Amino acid sequence: MLYKRENWSFRGRGGGDLAILRGQNANTQPVLFWLLVYVYSVSGLLDRVREEIAPYINISQTDSTPEIVSMNLSALSHNCSLLKACVFETYRMANEATS
Repeated sequence: MLYKRENWSFRGRGGGDLAILRGQNANTQPVLFWLLVYVYSVSGLLDRVREEIAPYINISQTDSTPEIVSMNLSALSHNCSLLKACVFETYRMANEATS
């Protein structure tokens, strides 16, 4: 493990982990916002993305309000090339790192 090999103190480990979490959190919300704007604004793209991801997301049909029961994240990552292209295009067009 990196911490042991580099002799990090517990305080140093905590600071490093917190910095990573802060960076992830600070960058995720803006990218997600622009991804949604992009997908909704391009005619027909939302329907194509929904069709592509449908096999990998299970939605409950018992309640009046649909709820996501499970997602196959590995399949979404490996089998959904359009979704992945949308994410990467969002990074390219709109990502300005805040951390």
